[in-house]
Amino acid sequence: MTAIYLFPIWESCNDYSRAISNMFQDNESNDCILLKSGYEQVKVLFDEILYMEAAGNYVTFVLEDKKLLSRMTINELSELLPADRFIRVHRSYIVAKDRIDKIERHQVWVKGNDVLVVASNMQQLQKVEHFRTN
Repeated sequence: MTAIYLFPIWESCNDYSRAISNMFQDNESNDCILLKSGYEQVKVLFDEILYMEAAGNYVTFVLEDKKLLSRMTINELSELLPADRFIRVHRSYIVAKDRIDKIERHQVWVKGNDVLVVASNMQQLQKVEHFRTN
């Protein structure tokens, strides 16, 4: 019996994840991302994401009610996320702009009382629109 491949052979897991996400986002509105977590493909709405934390070649997605671990780098992830909804505040963190409650000198407070360390270059946080007007 001959095996039939539905997808081409990818050079890496990240190419596969990116291709699946792009294919999925073409068919749906651009309000979600499809993640490979373990052996599952998990649809995650952008509205559910609080922040993402990198650890080497893995990213932990911190959602309102759970955490998901996916194998990709934070640079690869930043290419998949809409820049108008997410901001990179540190080499290890990307935060949903609308989930930021408070910005201090070297900390960002995210809904749920999570405190993240911020890079010394705070200029990028000035891009968070709802804090510019206050």
